[in-house]
Amino acid sequence: MSDNNLQNIILPWHEKQWKRVTAAHVCDRLGHAPLLVGHRGMGKKVFGQRLATLLLCQQSPVSNQNCGSCQGCRLHAAGNHPDYREVTVADGKTQITVDQIRELSAYLAFKSHAGGRKVALLWPAEKMNANAANSLLKTLEEPPPETTLVLCCSSLSALPATVLSRCQRIVFAAPEREATLAWLRATEGEADWARLLAAANGAPLAAMELFANGYLDSVLTWQDQLTGVIAGSVDPCSVAAKWSRGETLLILSWLKQLVETAVRLKSGALDVNQVEESIPGPLQNAIVDLNIVKLMEYLDWLEWLIRGIERPLNMQLAFEAALIPWSQGLQLSQPRPSGYL
Repeated sequence: MSDNNLQNIILPWHEKQWKRVTAAHVCDRLGHAPLLVGHRGMGKKVFGQRLATLLLCQQSPVSNQNCGSCQGCRLHAAGNHPDYREVTVADGKTQITVDQIRELSAYLAFKSHAGGRKVALLWPAEKMNANAANSLLKTLEEPPPETTLVLCCSSLSALPATVLSRCQRIVFAAPEREATLAWLRATEGEADWARLLAAANGAPLAAMELFANGYLDSVLTWQDQLTGVIAGSVDPCSVAAKWSRGETLLILSWLKQLVETAVRLKSGALDVNQVEESIPGPLQNAIVDLNIVKLMEYLDWLEWLIRGIERPLNMQLAFEAALIPWSQGLQLSQPRPSGYL
């Protein structure tokens, strides 16, 4: 389901947040900088776009929906409303730059073309570099009248405290599991949604994206490759080269979930039947003799690596550092080897 289609409905796990922001809007108490916070795949951008549609409606505030027929609604639906702008990472770039933020601030400072509110959507906000975040502060501290800047963020720790303190947080937690699984089946049909949802940290739209991209088939390949590394039949450096050309964060997240499951299995919190899909028989046999302390030390190292994934990183070396210990019984040379970040 495309973002355009999603904009036409209120996603079930958005209802509480939607009631909150629309009630504030009707009372003219909506802050100038709502910050939508939650895991990637929670639909924060869709929510922000829907909120922009409401704010640009010339018949608001009379309800929690835009009218759909006024000039503001028609212009926004056509994608050419002069008082709306989106800012995101430019093609070929990895960050939102200071020049983009300066252009945004200048745009918001101009008077509205339609004589109403000006709205901007900034996503993902955590992709702003330090200079961009600093440049945004002036707009957040002294917002032009009748302007709303909606920010979407998946990692609060990546935003400066000075930016966070000037925004109004709206949190999107992972929705209730069984209801989400039912929604996914009704929306997309039958699939192994339980595994996909777990891999997506409970975020429904991320689970849909994983399904569309053949995630479960990729997992089978990664499992076979890791089993070969542990058995000594596959060179970890050759696997690292392949993984470094793929969805690196997705692979690291899968590896982290696998180790977490292995720890729970070794500690007796899970039995073999409960982990057959996430750790199939051959891989279980390969890790059965691993010490739980080593697994936990490796997990700590892996979490550290994932936290640094946004920094300049040689992924070939990073995956070699992640895979070579498996060929040595999870013997880590040091908890956080220098030279990889």
